[in-house]
Amino acid sequence: MESCSLQQLIILLLTLQDATGTAKLSEGLRLWLERFGLKSDFHSIRSNAHLVLYFLFGITLCLYGKECGWTWWAILAVGCCVGLTDEGIKVLLPTREFDVVDLVKDWIGVAVGTGVVAISQHRKKEISKP
Repeated sequence: MESCSLQQLIILLLTLQDATGTAKLSEGLRLWLERFGLKSDFHSIRSNAHLVLYFLFGITLCLYGKECGWTWWAILAVGCCVGLTDEGIKVLLPTREFDVVDLVKDWIGVAVGTGVVAISQHRKKEISKP
């Protein structure tokens, strides 16, 4: 549970960050990636970070949810609600805005993370069958 809470805290802190902080973080990441020969623009880095963050969150949420006996649908619903809450909070912040594209990327990240864990657990069951 600590890992899931830590990821939720990271999501909240990134959500509450002002526009200047978001720009600095994205630009720093862009420059870091350029050192490895990966060139990208500011907006794609910022936007695609949603996929990565929510993919990792989805995996963690699955591992926690399955330990609690949640169904796959419940895990997906919780992950999607966190993404919606994340984007919804931005409506209340003066320097941030609700972005449908970011919300969809949050949901895709959670869905892919959940799918990876589901497939992994299914394969593990198939291998352990006599």
